[in-house]
Amino acid sequence: MDEDEPAEEDAIVRRPWSSAEEVALTKAYLHASETKKHGNQQKRDMLWRRVIAHFEKLPDATDRNMDKMTSKWGDLNRKISKFNACYIQLSRDPQSGASEATIIKNALSNYIKIFRYKSFPHLDAWEIARHHPKWEPVLVVDMDGPTAPSKK
Repeated sequence: MDEDEPAEEDAIVRRPWSSAEEVALTKAYLHASETKKHGNQQKRDMLWRRVIAHFEKLPDATDRNMDKMTSKWGDLNRKISKFNACYIQLSRDPQSGASEATIIKNALSNYIKIFRYKSFPHLDAWEIARHHPKWEPVLVVDMDGPTAPSKK
């Protein structure tokens, strides 16, 4: 064996994230970022130390370092936000008789069409995130209609 070649046990093994791990990461991030004690006043490294500490306590967690977790969260966060925008748009004015499942199915179609992804395999993580303030729909105020605030 050549001395310049890494030994097989030194080779980096890439493990794909399972849906359960994505859910665990989402829960850990939300737990660490929304805590009343620290909230959004945390420095990046301290936030991620808290995320990792919480992630490691969850049942579906595996051994992941900070770089892998921050990279995965950045990608997951972007995709969840894009899908959530599709979902909110359809849920604001749903078709008559449309169920929650129909709205989600249509949001998946829109997500694939608009963002040109093959699929959105992160529904389980989105289900966790969607009920937190960042992803909740913002109420739209009709400034001219019958429910508009009165002008004084």
